[in-house]
Amino acid sequence: GGRALTGSDGGQLVMWDLEAFRCEKVFPMCLGLISSLAVNWAKLRVLVGHGDSGLVLMSLEDGEPLVSLDGHTCLVTALAVNWDKNRSLCGSGDGALVYWDMRRNHMDHMLRGHKGSITTICADWFLNQALSGSEDGHLRLWALKTGECLRVLTGHQSGIRALDVDWQAGSALSGSSSGELLLWMLRDASAPQPLAQASREGHGVIALALWCPPAASGGEEEEG
Repeated sequence: GGRALTGSDGGQLVMWDLEAFRCEKVFPMCLGLISSLAVNWAKLRVLVGHGDSGLVLMSLEDGEPLVSLDGHTCLVTALAVNWDKNRSLCGSGDGALVYWDMRRNHMDHMLRGHKGSITTICADWFLNQALSGSEDGHLRLWALKTGECLRVLTGHQSGIRALDVDWQAGSALSGSSSGELLLWMLRDASAPQPLAQASREGHGVIALALWCPPAASGGEEEEG
């Protein structure tokens, strides 16, 4: 049957059995609230951001820590993980992102530029690029191999709360705490297309999903 993993502000990770509808395991964390997590269900491992600045790779079989990734100085607020290559991109409350080699417990790059907490990350591990959103209202496109910021996307009037990217189409959709929705073309420097303006009631966007149809391959050749 299926499983789910949840983290609480009380510092507990709970694994749920979705077939029996019961709690299967509880993993107490000793350093405060769970702020972010990403799971490799095939190998029963989880990368957890917790406490003030903690980031740990742990086993879901016995709860034992496998690697402690030390380098963040603030709460880890967003994660993107490539489990096949043991790489992760982790953003924190001070606006910094760290590109980790988890196998070697090595910080490959510190990505700086955001002036507010990192709220969301989308990565394409084939292109080796990532798009991050922050409370500073900006999106930043990064080259993961070098740590270079390729582009700063500005247009939101408040903090970014939600983000999704269709990397094949080169499009991104972002939502803000004031309710704005902006559609971006990542392959050119055109201005974003607004889907929704800021809400007068102050309702923010907290979740979204983007889908773009595949590009047309052209008409079929006529039979002679």
